[in-house]
Amino acid sequence: MKTCIFPGTFNPFTNGHLDIARRAAAQFDHVIIAVTEDTDKPDVLAAAKRIYLIEKCVRKLKNVTVKSFSGLLVNFCKKEDAGVILRGIRNYNDFLYENKLSYINKKLLDSVETLYMITSPEHSHISSSTVRDLIKFKADITSFVPAEIKEDLLKLY
Repeated sequence: MKTCIFPGTFNPFTNGHLDIARRAAAQFDHVIIAVTEDTDKPDVLAAAKRIYLIEKCVRKLKNVTVKSFSGLLVNFCKKEDAGVILRGIRNYNDFLYENKLSYINKKLLDSVETLYMITSPEHSHISSSTVRDLIKFKADITSFVPAEIKEDLLKLY
């Protein structure tokens, strides 16, 4: 069984994230959306809340599960017997950042491969920080987040 880990903060989960999850579900036997508990990012919702929101979005994807992890991603990959880390790439800056991490992960766990999935063009402008800013300024987030969690996000942020 080919399992991939799709890691991130997902604060909040966006249409771009959902697009990657759907496309990954079509390519792998099992996709684990791995929500990191360790983050220095501001305004981060508790991991349990982020998991709840993501699960609402992916419940129709039968081969996708959502879990939290703490510590090194490669240790989580070992625990879940996953040989692939999947990263969504929106632009060149994302690639540079993710490429550096992939070298480190490979050095720490040679059996893991990092695969990049280019974000669909209609979602390439979406970031979680942009969504948080839009909510802060009471802008419409309808086209940026899954409908299943829009109202939840408006209440939480």
